[in-house]
Amino acid sequence: MDTAKNKKRPASSSAETPAQTPTKIKKRRVYSSATKKLESDRHRQKTRVNIGEAFEKWKILREYLGLTKDPQLASFLLERPIDGPLTSTPYGPIPPVQ
Repeated sequence: MDTAKNKKRPASSSAETPAQTPTKIKKRRVYSSATKKLESDRHRQKTRVNIGEAFEKWKILREYLGLTKDPQLASFLLERPIDGPLTSTPYGPIPPVQ
């Protein structure tokens, strides 16, 4: 008397679980002490570059070129030839900052 309605289907291995969702979740770092956190912050701070007021232009250019990460834009800019003025890109002129 088993009908198709009453039978349980086996779990599919291709079913997405919340852990497999496409959005990436950042891991929170757990430090055993405040000292370890300070050490980590100091180490990370050594790799940062402060570009001051140029940050707005940086963000606009990164979006204009369709890049998602700062290292991608940095590599793009470093690989460009420095023969002439840096006023445009291979994609056209750089949009003005508003």
